[in-house]
Amino acid sequence: MIEQYLIFIAVIVIPFPIGFALAHFRPHSKSLKNAALSALPIALPCFAYAIWIALTQDLSCPAQGPCENMAQIWLIALCVIGVLTGVTGFGVGLLGDAYARRRAQERKL
Repeated sequence: MIEQYLIFIAVIVIPFPIGFALAHFRPHSKSLKNAALSALPIALPCFAYAIWIALTQDLSCPAQGPCENMAQIWLIALCVIGVLTGVTGFGVGLLGDAYARRRAQERKL
């Protein structure tokens, strides 16, 4: 249960300052590029762990009887979590980028 809270906190806390810093120090870069770069530190560990499971675990099931192999379920779950954290991190990074650009415009005025 604590892992879900840690993932939630990380998705909210990490991409915003990265998107903010990228927009602040590289003002001529595209907003979508900054948001994508800020989502990478959140999504990549989930995908890396899913790839590690796929490469190191036996994903086969017996021909008869129920499949008791949990590696397949973990692989699917981590891929889904990676996509969800990537999309959410992209949105939060875009918010950080927009906040930095709006703040820079207010300083120019």
